[in-house]
Amino acid sequence: MAVIAGVKLPIADVLSATSLLLGLVIALAVAFGLRRHHRPTWAGSFALLAAVFLGAYHASSTRPPNHDSLSPIAERKAEPIALRGLITSAAVWKPNPHHRPSDPTSSAWRTQWDIDVESLRDGRQWKPVVASSTLTVDARLDDLFPGDQVEVMGSFRRIAPPSNPGGFDFAKHFQQDAQFVSLTAKSRGQIKLLQSTWRLPLQRVRAKLVFQVDRGLVRWVGTTYSPLAAALVFGQREQVDWEDQQELMATGTLHMLAISGMHVEIVAATILLLSTPFAWRNSTLLIVIISVCGAYAILAGGKPPVLRAVIVVASFALARTLGRPPRLTNILGLAALILVLIRAANIDSVGVQLSFLAVGTIGIFVLDARRESERRSALQGVIEESLNRWNRWALLCFRSLKQTWRLSLWVWLITMPLVWTNFHIIAPIAIPLNVLIAFPLTVSLVSGLICGLLGWLAPVGWLAGAICGWSLALISWLVEVSSQLPLGHLWLPAPHAWWLVSFYGMVVLWLIAFGQTRNRSLLLVLGLWLVIGIAPHTHGPRGWWGEIFAWRAPNLHLQTSSAELRCTFLDVGHGTSVIIEFPTGEVWLYDAGHLGAADRSHQDIATALWQIPTARVAKLLISHADADHYNATRGLIERFRIDSLASPTQFWNSSDRDVQTLLRDLGSSIDREVFNAGQSGQVGLTSYQVLHPRGDIAIESDNAASMCLLLEYAGKRILLPGDLEGSGLLSLTELPPRPCHVLMAPHHGSLTLDPSELLAWCRPQWTVISGNHRATREEVLRKYTTFDSQVAITFRDGAVQIRIDPNGDLTTWHWHADHWQRFSAN
Repeated sequence: MAVIAGVKLPIADVLSATSLLLGLVIALAVAFGLRRHHRPTWAGSFALLAAVFLGAYHASSTRPPNHDSLSPIAERKAEPIALRGLITSAAVWKPNPHHRPSDPTSSAWRTQWDIDVESLRDGRQWKPVVASSTLTVDARLDDLFPGDQVEVMGSFRRIAPPSNPGGFDFAKHFQQDAQFVSLTAKSRGQIKLLQSTWRLPLQRVRAKLVFQVDRGLVRWVGTTYSPLAAALVFGQREQVDWEDQQELMATGTLHMLAISGMHVEIVAATILLLSTPFAWRNSTLLIVIISVCGAYAILAGGKPPVLRAVIVVASFALARTLGRPPRLTNILGLAALILVLIRAANIDSVGVQLSFLAVGTIGIFVLDARRESERRSALQGVIEESLNRWNRWALLCFRSLKQTWRLSLWVWLITMPLVWTNFHIIAPIAIPLNVLIAFPLTVSLVSGLICGLLGWLAPVGWLAGAICGWSLALISWLVEVSSQLPLGHLWLPAPHAWWLVSFYGMVVLWLIAFGQTRNRSLLLVLGLWLVIGIAPHTHGPRGWWGEIFAWRAPNLHLQTSSAELRCTFLDVGHGTSVIIEFPTGEVWLYDAGHLGAADRSHQDIATALWQIPTARVAKLLISHADADHYNATRGLIERFRIDSLASPTQFWNSSDRDVQTLLRDLGSSIDREVFNAGQSGQVGLTSYQVLHPRGDIAIESDNAASMCLLLEYAGKRILLPGDLEGSGLLSLTELPPRPCHVLMAPHHGSLTLDPSELLAWCRPQWTVISGNHRATREEVLRKYTTFDSQVAITFRDGAVQIRIDPNGDLTTWHWHADHWQRFSAN
């Protein structure tokens, strides 16, 4: 803890590395001197101080750089590049989210490596550079390994900080590995192998082994379950389809896809079981366990949870060999210290934190179960000895099942707040489900390893692959059924920080006060605290169950004098999603989609909604039947309570196959509303009106039939016209002029659209363009600054938020890395 404190506290920002090293030496010298003079308390205090200096010095000496040779010239949009570099990691295969089965040139897979860039082509010359990156190509490749020098003709882009509230900071994450740009190539033809070397022998051997294991799994397990087997056996969770990953997350079984302590412990337990007939000595067993688990850790890529598990397993085996009682706190402390010294950023890794929480919880309650076993009376022992073999086995199975159930309950409860905070999900279904899949998970892991390593022996590969496939099929079926159970999981905004700290503070204080006793009382206390944490997200205009007590509080929706109307234009690339927060607290969503992978299009929208925070969307308005305006609908419905779906008649009558599939899947679960021209109403003191389209006329295109929504609050107006163009735009501008203060540019600021008539009609003070890099072109900016309108572009500025207070004061903000920043007008 002292070393961690040294890493996390800003000591290294105040003192130089030399000063920290000097402080470490002095503190150690004083500690040893006090120990010699028999003052253990003071000696221990200075030893802890030395540990703090050690942590600070380690953080200072391993601090990642702020840039590399490529980051100064990289942009957020992709630019062409020619470079040479050295591949440094094994290939990672993942499904291509943009794959189109109808396109024969589209690949279903992508391959990714880490690469050290050594030179960059500048004109006709090769200029030396120093940079690290990931290289992704749209193909499944297996002919490039660590140590290969390659020449790449592709594109690169800067890894940008989040441009939407609640987004994951990939820039900060990859900076820990000194990576600031990402590289892509469209095909293998853009990658030329220059030379194969053995500069990275361990990584090269591992990469070849990964390839052989993966090929064995594909051959014998089959293409249906081989991705899940690859994730389970050697940690390539990237191979698993995105929708399958979401099902595993929703059921609390996503740990299957991340090689963790559980996997290593299963391997170690299997070794212990297989070694029983051989009566090996403890020293021999220690060597075998360390060797096998170490080799498995190398195969899995040496990820922090795996290293933690190997250290724990090896330490327990060493204690058994030496005849010493193992102390879990010491062993976990040793593992934590090693992981921190390997990589300081491991402290902030959610996977590492969950790994330590889980094993600590298991250790506490395994010891508790051992004491319960010791408390059994002698009479109970005599009675059990008198039972026949089958009854004794049945009693043993019952106790094992009871113990597994108890461990599943406690591990879920203790890790749940951290999972909820980082992934916005609470999945109580994980408690029984992890018990049910425990045995098939063990079988599939062991058989998958055998299949991957011995697949070259056809009979062994066939048998092991069949067993692994059957086990994974059973697990997949259980997960699919469990994910559909009502209240099996709940997506919610993250809890408040004070609630999270209080939860773990109560656990620590309880263990200090009562040790491993009164666990049922602790279970009750933590259960009540969980209810307190969930309660704010269950009631009210943003609560999951809405106004369940509205009959007692009829004036609940009346706004206060400090209430604001907020419209947040999210950065979703080429697409549209506008979050409307009414002063009453009610949340609407105007459009939800973007061009790209439909199954992931909800991500940025969902994280922004959770950041507000809200668990409920009162109304989802879809402007028209273009995928980049509605393809996130299904993902949002799975994660939020949406009261109604509103759209013009043209959308409900659309013949588009994807629209019809969406409407068919919705069934009667959500109310449907028709929003045509003339539709109007109020939410509190905010009025809304649909200006276009009329429902009784035929329009030449979906764009021309876009819903045009006008919001008005405190004398300020916001106009949202979707992709309005053609006859629809002409029909709108023929209405009496409506001066507006904010206009969302129709059709994402398309160059093919002339907005002059619309701008003259509404005379906006601000124009917000929701689009990708094309919206930043000078030709676009000139069009929208003709009438002195100030322009905000989501791709350039991040999410844009319009705030209108009750006095009619309008301010414009944009999302900057991790906070809202007042917009600086041009």
